[in-house]
Amino acid sequence: LKPGGYVELSELGVTLEATNQNYPLPFQIFRWFDLYDEAIKKMWFNFRVAHAFKNMLTDAGFVDVVETKLAVPWGTWPKDRRRKAIDLWHLEQLKQGLQGIAAGLFTRSLGWTPTEVEVFLVGIRRPRRTAAWNS
Repeated sequence: LKPGGYVELSELGVTLEATNQNYPLPFQIFRWFDLYDEAIKKMWFNFRVAHAFKNMLTDAGFVDVVETKLAVPWGTWPKDRRRKAIDLWHLEQLKQGLQGIAAGLFTRSLGWTPTEVEVFLVGIRRPRRTAAWNS
């Protein structure tokens, strides 16, 4: 990168928060991310790195570092049509990848059986189907 150059990083920051305090996130989702984190760390990776990008860049000597965070809810509850579409696709991504991501990591890194993974995932799929669930 030449002086005066520009670099852009884009990464999913995996920090779950309930935006509606009257309807907190289901416990199983937090458990899934904690187990995912544990499994990834056993493989010497860190999937919760997005929050550190700004410091990493400034520590490397970059100046005028700008950090922009965008919330991506899981659900179709937003009234705004564009947000509703983004959230729908985010849910679809989770739905399509959940079993494969969890099965691969949990069986290889955590020693779970495929049946144990499927039983665990039932607890994630069930609340995700309700329209009221938003995070």
